[in-house]
Amino acid sequence: MTLTAREFVDLVYPESRYTRPPFRQAPGLVWSLVQNPSRAGRKRAVTRVGGLDVRLVDYACPRNPEWEGRNTLWADCAVRLADASGNVESHRLFGSIIEREGRFKIVSWSGEF
Repeated sequence: MTLTAREFVDLVYPESRYTRPPFRQAPGLVWSLVQNPSRAGRKRAVTRVGGLDVRLVDYACPRNPEWEGRNTLWADCAVRLADASGNVESHRLFGSIIEREGRFKIVSWSGEF
């Protein structure tokens, strides 16, 4: 469900803007910049939503995606979750999602929590 470091190095970084000036950065640095806030965000999301009796109602990504080679990056997506009573709340649980060849993975868990 979440992008791994190996997937980032092999599939994402080579086609990213971070391989060319003026944004050029080493892959390890870029990965750290993505993952450091993601660790805390994942922990907060699990603390707030994990274990609750909720179901996914729908989702929305308000911005158009960005394309970097074969990778499509979706940002600011929100999920709408219904609790057992039917109350629906919208949450941005993650920061960005990558789509490649019809497969999706969470890049960052730096959401609203």
